[in-house]
Amino acid sequence: MPALRKYPNIKSITHKYLTAGDTQNEGVAVHSTIGKSIKKTLRSGPIYVPRQNAVIIRNAKKKGKPDNVNKISYNDFFSMKSLADESDESDEDSLVKT
Repeated sequence: MPALRKYPNIKSITHKYLTAGDTQNEGVAVHSTIGKSIKKTLRSGPIYVPRQNAVIIRNAKKKGKPDNVNKISYNDFFSMKSLADESDESDEDSLVKT
């Protein structure tokens, strides 16, 4: 092995790898906590306005600081249609067809 020739004082090399299902993304845990909190809230009554969701999400964590909820409005979104209209038909020819 080239590494052993270059670094003769290395006694062993350990290969570490992940198998499917061995990892957990922090985002998955956050979404799970929010989902549980929403289900709990719905058991006590309906959610009438989106503002209620922001409060539920902010207070979903049991420990530590409440999560930060960034409110967005209609103006924060834009249409991709104008970008699609500007594309060349030649771009479509370069796509791989399956």
